[in-house]
Amino acid sequence: MIAEYYKLLKEYLWFKSVSTNNNFDQDIKNCSNRLKELFEQNNFQVEVVNKYWNPIIIASYFVDNNLENWLIYGHYDVQNAKQIDWRKENPFNLYIGKDKVIWRGVVDNKWQTLVHILSIIKLIKENKLWYNITFILEWEEEIGSPWIMKFIEENKQKFKIDFILISDRSIVKNLPTIGSWFRWWFNAKLEIKTANTDLHTWIYGGVVLNPIEELINLFSKLYDANNQVTIPYFYYEVEELSVNQKILNSKIPFNQKDLNTNLWISQTKLKDIDFYTKSWWLPCVEITGFNSWNTEFFKNSIPNTATANINFRLVNNQKCDSIVNLFKERIKNNLPKNIEYKLSFEQYSKPTKINLQNKFIDKAEKLLTEIYANKVNYLRSWWSLPIIDIFQTYISNNILSIPLANEDSNMHWVNENFDIDLIKKWLEFSYKFFQK
Repeated sequence: MIAEYYKLLKEYLWFKSVSTNNNFDQDIKNCSNRLKELFEQNNFQVEVVNKYWNPIIIASYFVDNNLENWLIYGHYDVQNAKQIDWRKENPFNLYIGKDKVIWRGVVDNKWQTLVHILSIIKLIKENKLWYNITFILEWEEEIGSPWIMKFIEENKQKFKIDFILISDRSIVKNLPTIGSWFRWWFNAKLEIKTANTDLHTWIYGGVVLNPIEELINLFSKLYDANNQVTIPYFYYEVEELSVNQKILNSKIPFNQKDLNTNLWISQTKLKDIDFYTKSWWLPCVEITGFNSWNTEFFKNSIPNTATANINFRLVNNQKCDSIVNLFKERIKNNLPKNIEYKLSFEQYSKPTKINLQNKFIDKAEKLLTEIYANKVNYLRSWWSLPIIDIFQTYISNNILSIPLANEDSNMHWVNENFDIDLIKKWLEFSYKFFQK
C-alpha cells in the first residue's frame, strides 16, 4: 500500500487548498472534486454540500444493517506557504529526505485523513470492512470552521453514528498517543493610535509617541523572570497539579537538543519545570502578530497606528470572561494616558473532554500497544479541536482522537513533515482498526 499511498499523496497535496486566502478558491474546488472522484471510484455514495461556503464532502459506504456506523472527520484545507519561506523549490512540491517526507499540508491534515481513506478502500476490495463508514471532510478548519457547526446542527438527523474517529495533530515522542482533554482559547486584537497621520522622523523623531514602541513596552512585561504571566490574578483559578502528575509528566522522554535541532529553536524558556507540564497543564499568552502598516518598504516616518494579535491558551477552572476582564484592566492601566486604543476579542473555543470509558478506545489502545510494543500516551493537549465539542453535542459522545504526526512535524510551517518510519505503523493500525 505504500507505493499507492505516495502516488495519491503527491496528487492530493499538489492542490493548494488554502482556506485563508481567497486567491486559492479554485484550488479548493479542484481538491474537493478530486476527493469526490476518488470516493466514487471506490463505490462510495458521495454528497458535496455547497450551502456552507466552500464544499463539504460527505462520503458513505454501507456494508450491512447489523454493523455499527462509524464516522471519520478530516479537513482538506491547508495553511499557505511562500517559496521564499522555504527552499528553492515550491513548498507544495514533494520533497523526500532520508527519513522524512516534506510538503505543505502533509501533516495538517491531508496525509492523516488519507491513511484512513486508503485503508478503508483496501478493506472494501478485500471484503474485510466491518463497519458502515461515513467521511466528513471540510475545507475551512484552518480558519476556525465558522460554518461547520451550522452544517452539523442542520444536518444532524442524517447522521446515525455510533462512533467518531478524528486524526489530527501530533503524537508524543513518536509513541502511540490518544487525545483525552483539550484546553480552550481565544484571540485578542489590540490597535493603538498615537496621531491622526504618519509623522516624518526628521521633524518628529524622539518627540511624539511611537505606537510600535508602546506595544513593545506593553508586551515586554507580559512575562516575568520566572516565565510567569504578569497579568494580575491570571493564575487565580488554575488547578494545582498533584505531585504524582508532575512525576508522570517528567517521565515522558524529552530532549531539548532534539527540539532545538529539529525545529530550529534557538532556546527555550523552561526553568525548573518540565516541558510537558508547562505545555500541557499551564496556561500561556502569546503575541502572534505585530503590524505597523508600514512593512512593504523603508520609510522615514513614524506610523500613527500599530496592531498586535494575542492568543490566550487557558486550562481547567480558568474562565474566559474573567481572563478577558483582567486583560482589559491590564491594557487600560499600562498604556500612556490619552492614547487611543481598540481592544477586541474573537474566535473563542470551549474546553473539551473526551469520554475515555468506551469500547472503541479500548480497541484502539490494545491495537496500538501491539503495533508499537509500547504503552499508549493519553494526551492532555496544548491545543484544541472545536469540532470535537460540536460532534459531542449533536452526533455522538463516543469519540477517539488519535493524532498520527511525529512530534517535530513543524505543523503550520512551510517545512511540514512526517517521519517515513511512522507511515507503515499508521497504515497497519488503520487497516486493522476497521476490521472485525
